[in-house]
Amino acid sequence: MLNDGFYEHIAKEITNILDNCTDVKNLVDAGCGDGYYSHIAEDKNHNIFAFDFSKDAINVASRGVNNICFMVSDINNIPLKDNSMDCILNIYTPANYIEFKRILSDSGKIIKIVPGKEHLKELRHIIKEQLKNEEYSNQEVIDCFKEHCELINRVRAKNTIRVNSKQLENLIRMTPLMFDIDLKNINYNDISEITIDGEILVGKIK
Repeated sequence: MLNDGFYEHIAKEITNILDNCTDVKNLVDAGCGDGYYSHIAEDKNHNIFAFDFSKDAINVASRGVNNICFMVSDINNIPLKDNSMDCILNIYTPANYIEFKRILSDSGKIIKIVPGKEHLKELRHIIKEQLKNEEYSNQEVIDCFKEHCELINRVRAKNTIRVNSKQLENLIRMTPLMFDIDLKNINYNDISEITIDGEILVGKIK
């Protein structure tokens, strides 16, 4: 899904934000997965440190890469020095603001991305009987961000993209939304497009 460009509009917004952060030297991708966003930041002249709890994900992310420091690590115990990072990417993954505050410099920033209210709305519709609410709200996550960070900027990045059956199958396998869903008797034939909706929060730790 990433290689097919489904999240490219979000990647472009991150690139735009980093382009305007001229004071960022050391950047960490917290919960980097297969390194998609770490690689996007490669050509920005940052020292990039990226970690994920999954060893398999880090093996994929680090394949053929020499200029990014990939690590297997828990977000509750980040193996980086105090006040050593200028920016943290925290993209569709949990946050640990205590650890974030520890490793960030005094002027450091957090770029956090959370699902927007229309994220995967087509999938949510067909499994609505198995959800508490068909409509999604990210307000609790945003409130938590604001509790720990001064909100500097908030950008919405939304795009609806045509999807084929193989891409839909991959999306169903990768998205946490579907992890506890009984897939029997669910008809996906009506889904021909998918909405990828993200809210980008830029903040400075309090």
